[in-house]
Amino acid sequence: MFVDDICVFCPSVKYTRSVSADAGLHEIIFSCSKTVCMMAKCAKSTAIPLLTLGVLKVEYVSRYKYLRIVLDIELSDDKDIQRQMQCQYEAVNKLRDSFSQFWNAVKNVLIRSFCRSMYAS
Repeated sequence: MFVDDICVFCPSVKYTRSVSADAGLHEIIFSCSKTVCMMAKCAKSTAIPLLTLGVLKVEYVSRYKYLRIVLDIELSDDKDIQRQMQCQYEAVNKLRDSFSQFWNAVKNVLIRSFCRSMYAS
């Protein structure tokens, strides 16, 4: 079976290892070159356990971009919100520059209709 994108949340390393074993039973093969592990920060300090897929060691990361969303070990979406806001500022500025020759009333209508989708979602 081919799986393009998958994100697995497990409460412990024990469950992560069982996901790897279950994947083998169902003939799912993970690409170790694209696989990373992220361990959320918790109140108590814990050592980072060794996690493998087959015989290859899985790399630990503190931040990862998954399906255009930035995940981090702080369990905070602040950096992703900042990134999204920057993209919106760029898009509005591009829209404003593209229609610079139009009257202000027309530009206001365009920008309002462009930004309305952000606030309605």
